[in-house]
Amino acid sequence: MQPIRCELCGSSDIMKQDGFFVCQNCKTKYSLEEARKLVGFVKIDKSEDIENLLTLARRFYDERNYTESEKYYELAMREAPNHWEAVFFRAYCHALNTVSSNYDESLSTLSNGTLTTLKLLKDYLDEDQQPDVLDIIVRMDIHYFDSLIAFMTRSGGIGFNQLVDINDRIIFLLRQLEDFIKLYYPQQSGTLKRVQESCLGIVRRRNHSLKWRQRRRLAARLKAELKQ
Repeated sequence: MQPIRCELCGSSDIMKQDGFFVCQNCKTKYSLEEARKLVGFVKIDKSEDIENLLTLARRFYDERNYTESEKYYELAMREAPNHWEAVFFRAYCHALNTVSSNYDESLSTLSNGTLTTLKLLKDYLDEDQQPDVLDIIVRMDIHYFDSLIAFMTRSGGIGFNQLVDINDRIIFLLRQLEDFIKLYYPQQSGTLKRVQESCLGIVRRRNHSLKWRQRRRLAARLKAELKQ
């Protein structure tokens, strides 16, 4: 049977006294129900291990070794599932690793990673850090979108319908980013402008399924807001 460990000091020197379980090291008292939850409890600070994993992931990313970078971001995410950098860049590296072999999986991974990170940004990140992180996410996404479209355009054997589908999905994600910024960060005009300019550029290329009237309305709105 695993020992009862104090959640404050980690000591297993706990004795029952007057109906309570008392840590003999720090004198913290636990009821029977609380003591049951402490069976096998070990207080471990993994912050240093997580930072080491992130350092390795960043180093491989800077070297453009996205396979190794993804691996270490994945390990960091397992230890800290709400860490925005680990979540976003694991998805980003996976998207880069699959961009030449599977467009659909690549874009889906990035989209899911982006939307998950936006939620983490609001729920777990300090307010003063959120605008900078949001700007990083937007810049990285737009860079990926431009690279993906250019790669598809240059590659042989890419059907027009497939290109249309990819552009449709990029427009959809950009509009989600636009709505998110307007709702939570209306003061981030520069970040919003980058999203709108990227969306307008894709709309103007016409490699998407938007009908003429939809395209004209969307383009008109984006151009009007960009002038403000």
